Amino acid sequence: MKKIVMILCIAALMCMTSLAAAVTSDTSASVVDESLKPDFIVSAITLNAGEIFANETNNISATVKNIGSVATGNFIVKFTVNGLDTNVPSSGLEGGANTTLTITDSALRTLGDSVAITVTADSNNDISESNETNNLMTLTKTVVNNGYKSKRYTGGSNIITQATFEGKYGLVYSAGNTAYLAPNWPATTYTWSSANLKIPTGATVVSARLYQPYTFNKMDTDPAFTMFFNSNTVTPIATYKDQKSYGMYNYPGGLYVYDVTSLFDPSGNSITVTPETGNNYGMWGAYLVVVYQDPAGKTEKIWINDEFDTLASGNNYAVNSDEATAYAPFSGVHASGVSKATAIAILASAADSGKSKFYFNNQEYPGFWTDYLLNPQIGFSSYDVTGAIQDGTDTARIQSYLNGTAGDSMYAMNTILVIEYPEEAPVANFTASTTSGKAPLTVSFTDTSTGSPTKWKWSFGDGTSSTTQNPKHKYSKAGKYTVTLTVTNAAGSNTVTKTDYIKVITKPVAEFSATPTSGKAPLTVAFTDKSTGLPEKWKWSFGDGTSSTAQNPKHKYSKAGKYTVKLTATNAAGSNTVTKTSYIKVVTKPVAGFSATPTSGKAPLTVVFTDKSTGLPDKWKWSFGDGTISREKNPEHQYLQEGNYKVTLTVTNVAGSSTTTKTNYIKVTTNTRPRVHSESK
Repeated sequence: MKKIVMILCIAALMCMTSLAAAVTSDTSASVVDESLKPDFIVSAITLNAGEIFANETNNISATVKNIGSVATGNFIVKFTVNGLDTNVPSSGLEGGANTTLTITDSALRTLGDSVAITVTADSNNDISESNETNNLMTLTKTVVNNGYKSKRYTGGSNIITQATFEGKYGLVYSAGNTAYLAPNWPATTYTWSSANLKIPTGATVVSARLYQPYTFNKMDTDPAFTMFFNSNTVTPIATYKDQKSYGMYNYPGGLYVYDVTSLFDPSGNSITVTPETGNNYGMWGAYLVVVYQDPAGKTEKIWINDEFDTLASGNNYAVNSDEATAYAPFSGVHASGVSKATAIAILASAADSGKSKFYFNNQEYPGFWTDYLLNPQIGFSSYDVTGAIQDGTDTARIQSYLNGTAGDSMYAMNTILVIEYPEEAPVANFTASTTSGKAPLTVSFTDTSTGSPTKWKWSFGDGTSSTTQNPKHKYSKAGKYTVTLTVTNAAGSNTVTKTDYIKVITKPVAEFSATPTSGKAPLTVAFTDKSTGLPEKWKWSFGDGTSSTAQNPKHKYSKAGKYTVKLTATNAAGSNTVTKTSYIKVVTKPVAGFSATPTSGKAPLTVVFTDKSTGLPDKWKWSFGDGTISREKNPEHQYLQEGNYKVTLTVTNVAGSSTTTKTNYIKVTTNTRPRVHSESK
């Protein structure tokens, strides 16, 4: 019995095993192997220098990788920046391959804003993946300034003029025996000898500006050192600072400015700098910029511009040369008669050879490294910019030049412009015996220039000239003449121009224009006198019973109609009249009307339509009933098919429009084509 039971159990087990195998075999035939599908991930989101920068566009890149073993077709990558989507198409990826896609975020963002970035691979679900949940990456950044760019990009200022001097002035500058002080520096004294800052005998110091720059301030507050000048405590009249504003080494530097004019001693000067407790910043060498007035000196104009601008071009900083350029504008420049112009750029830490440039207007000059002073770690770079000087506002540019992968890391503090002018140049001026009269008109000119000119050149405005001091000149033709006098001596020259100074008249020839010349009532029209011969009196007749004696009157027409306008122009030589018939058209809403010839006949039938509308329309639209239109006033149209045609005319002017329709107006009786036209079709 036990054997029978055992045999039955074994048979049942074998049957169940066979059934399970059959089920397993059937299931495997219908299930897709997930390991044979692609799978996208976003492996990285990359920003400019790892940041979103204020006041500029930003590039955002994403690396998408297919971590599956099967190649994909084309797909879409979606960049979402603060809720705004940008879709970027991508070619397919082999298994294990990746691609990097980039967009430009054009929004100009504000410092401190939060920016949420999400990148989604295969955002349209075009590709079937083994894992559909790992396709996106999210990054949130706070907007920062890129302090390695000039302050133009960070909401700051150009290097702006803080003082100007014009007259018998001179300029000297020096860092004395100052030197760089490392953090935790002690109280230190420095001096300037009379040889450092040479003030001519008889000159008076009118401005002495002391500058103390600092760097890499790791404290939570601005430096609070005490400055003594010639043993007197002085306080800043201005402070400037700048910093990288993001990432590592984000420590500010700056510049303190002191007015020490009243304390300056031409025989020698000193400063003592005493730190606050626990100072943790470096100090570049201090320097003095001194302006003196010298009765025996040259005539100069001096501009002193101050700021503190960190500049560092570099691929790793996402800063190009143009962006790492500080600007120093100088307004009120007069280029005429300049004998010499010098620009002085004062920078800290500008020591790298070939990695900086100086520009004045459009002229390029070498950079600053040759003028770098090792002890104070600042430099004074002087440039002869005489050939680059222009009238108006001139601009100096201080640039960290991207030479290779990076430019110099440097700090622009001052740009000074000194322009020398010739001595006692003359100032031109003149008078005339008469300034108006009938042709021919003889005028005696008298030179009243100052500055003892020795040469004169007159231009009388009619193509003739003279080099005598006090010439006489005869004007033969009517007109307004601009007279120019240029006077010269050994120190220079000067020109004065008097526009339309001499007025020579003949009998006028009347002429005028008007704006507008048509419109709906009430219509206000501005009349403009265009008469020649220099009239002195005007009489207008507006055609509606009213008149005016103004040169350029305005007149309101209250009723519809066509008005004839007349102008009489008069001067001492006579008068002249011009009349313009129906010149002003004052309209009302038009009423459409028309006729046609012929209105019936065999095809092809050519019909001439004539506008009969009233109200002075200025636009027409015809519909000929056969699907064609015209915008001519009196069109000609050819009908090619048999049928009765409805004609519609719409006329328009500024007052409105009107439409008239004539049904079955044109009858064409001979059909020249297989199709017959009727108005119902």
